[in-house]
Amino acid sequence: MAGGSRFGLIPVFAMLLASQAARAQPVVVRDGETGRGIPARVELASLPNDIAPTAAALADVFDRTGDVRIHRIEAGARAAMPVEGRTAARVSSDGYRTLLTVIEPSTGIEGWTLWLQPARIPAVARHAAAALHGFVIDPDSLQPMKDVRVQWAGGSESAISDAQGAFSLPLPEAPADTALVRHQLVVTAADGRRIERAVAVARGSDLRLIIDFSAAGADEPGHRHLLPADTLSQAIEAGREMQWPAGTPVEPPASVRVGYADASCSTTCCTGSCNHVCVFDLETYVRRGLNDEWIASWSTQSLRAGSVAYRSYGAWHALNPVPGRAFDICSSACCQVNDGDTSANTDLAVARTAGLMLQRNGAVFRSEYSAENNCRLGTQSCANQDLSCGNGFAGSPAANWPCLPDAVGLDRDCFGHGRGMSQWGTQRWSQPPHLQTWRWQVNHYYNQHGAGSGLRTATMTQVLALDMVRPRQRTLVPGATLVLEFNARNLASTAHERVLLGASLRRPPGPFIDDPGNDAPAVLPSGGSQHQRVFELPSGSGAGTYDVYGSLYVDIDEDGSISPDDLAQDLLLVPAALRVVANGDLIFYDGLQ
Repeated sequence: MAGGSRFGLIPVFAMLLASQAARAQPVVVRDGETGRGIPARVELASLPNDIAPTAAALADVFDRTGDVRIHRIEAGARAAMPVEGRTAARVSSDGYRTLLTVIEPSTGIEGWTLWLQPARIPAVARHAAAALHGFVIDPDSLQPMKDVRVQWAGGSESAISDAQGAFSLPLPEAPADTALVRHQLVVTAADGRRIERAVAVARGSDLRLIIDFSAAGADEPGHRHLLPADTLSQAIEAGREMQWPAGTPVEPPASVRVGYADASCSTTCCTGSCNHVCVFDLETYVRRGLNDEWIASWSTQSLRAGSVAYRSYGAWHALNPVPGRAFDICSSACCQVNDGDTSANTDLAVARTAGLMLQRNGAVFRSEYSAENNCRLGTQSCANQDLSCGNGFAGSPAANWPCLPDAVGLDRDCFGHGRGMSQWGTQRWSQPPHLQTWRWQVNHYYNQHGAGSGLRTATMTQVLALDMVRPRQRTLVPGATLVLEFNARNLASTAHERVLLGASLRRPPGPFIDDPGNDAPAVLPSGGSQHQRVFELPSGSGAGTYDVYGSLYVDIDEDGSISPDDLAQDLLLVPAALRVVANGDLIFYDGLQ
């Protein structure tokens, strides 16, 4: 890294003079919901090659280093950041979540766009009507464009953007037998300039889109299922394999660096043709891409299963970067599609599975998937080189994906490479008479419910952790109410809103005592938080010393109580934490030690 004083505010031109070896990287910072350019503070620090790009590891670099360079970027400005080698970046702005990432100089890259998410999402971004709603942004100033007309090609209805660039346009009617339709969007500025953009619309869903008013409109609709063929396989690339000790939480990458063919982060590209890097926190990356790989009007359980696969695939690339390349993953079907639109259905699916990935052999798993994995050759584009499993089975044994009985694929034509999860399979498993949860579906395709082999042996990661469970009272009588305090951590960058706090007592070597009626729903924000739940001690509890067990579950079925369908995240034993005394021994009661 070029020279400079600790935490000093150093003008860009001075930095450029300080080190001719440093390569200037044009950087702009934008609002992840509206697309506006925003002012930001960017801190840079040299990053050793052995540091993983997780939030904790990158934050620790800034806490420990004595050489942090600070830049301030004005709203909409492109700042030339001098970067020499692998560099940690911490990007902050008032009212936004901090973004941590890695910036590396690379030939062929024309610039970087860093997207920050508001700390509180504006109401317009939460709007979920059956409409296209979004913002029109001037690509030069990165400020809203007013009085822009937005309409569907051939349609009579239109919307006009307001002073914030916001608009809302009803979606066109879709045929009842078609899940996904390509439409052409026509956008006309007040001065008569016009652009067109292809858009994929899922029947029965909404769509949210940031439109940069650029002369180069997107020709592709940005959805894998509308591409001419599904033969653009997710190619394996060499990278560093980051591993975690068994039984520990697996921290997701802080962000994902995505290659695009434009500064608007909307024109997708394969690895060799990307010239711009766009950086999103992991959950924003999954939100922007899930509705490009799954169909947004599909069932809740299908979309949630897909969100885990999509997140894990992107996270693997972020944690195992190709040395010398500025971005982790491309934005097209060569990798997994990620363009500029989102939808309410897929946003909710991402929120309910925040941070959850797949792991195998102690490392985040590269979770492949394709449209239809049934091993029957038909009229669809089939890239599976080994269909030996036969009709009614998914798999590609030659690629180390063993045969999996998959009844919902029976008599369906192979459409894709056959590895990992079947996208259409998740939708069918979600429908009657199956009604399988997303957790069941993930386990079905990635570990055959514990009976898998080869690459079909990945399991879901732990993203929620218990640091402490403590009884508020140390001594109680039978029939009393115990209050348990929990210190919990959520390693995802966004909140988990459906978490259950479980508890059990045990006087070894006796049986466990449960209190399921008081399983407590909780919201775990990103980071650490404190919670409590009560536990009704049975009136027949024997006197003695009890161990206390606390647990965390993701409430998969969302019924507010712990069941076998829910996803266990952590269990913490506190030995000899509670003393139960007989009712007559009141001198020991009420917390006296």
